[in-house]
Amino acid sequence: MNREHIVREAVKVHVAIRLVSAFLLCCLFLPGEAVAKPPVAAMHPNQAYHVWFAPVDARFVRLEVSSSRGQACIDELEIFGRETGEENLASAKHGALASASSSLPGYEDRHAAAFLNDGRKSNVGSWIPAGSKAEWGQIALPRVQSIDRVCFARDREGKYTDRLPSSFRVLVSLD
Repeated sequence: MNREHIVREAVKVHVAIRLVSAFLLCCLFLPGEAVAKPPVAAMHPNQAYHVWFAPVDARFVRLEVSSSRGQACIDELEIFGRETGEENLASAKHGALASASSSLPGYEDRHAAAFLNDGRKSNVGSWIPAGSKAEWGQIALPRVQSIDRVCFARDREGKYTDRLPSSFRVLVSLD
């Protein structure tokens, strides 16, 4: 084996270890408790950030942003289950309802809680809370469902890179 091959293989192993470590952290999930997650520094503002965990029954799913660079901006809060594949259970078209601790005053036409699950993945039609600490967006599913992943991003259209959450938790509840 040459040095170049060894370096390539070492990089693959390093990446695999990081992915497994992130997955194992997420498996610490228990109903009603926060999902452990990989460091937010790994987030890219224009790509979906997936939080994986062991399947759990839930009716309410809350993304709690404890700090961010300015007010956080979430383009869409998606919820998935092993049994439903890539179907977004949080979609308003399936009867899910969005709510939030607050929304940015004066921008209700484009940055309100209702945009958390409207199907648009862009800055226009996103949720921005009024503050930058202790804010949350929540999805009420139409019925209890088994879920194993929550997904969100800042702006998947790639126009904005600010307003990233720097610390967050995902919480679930049956009632």
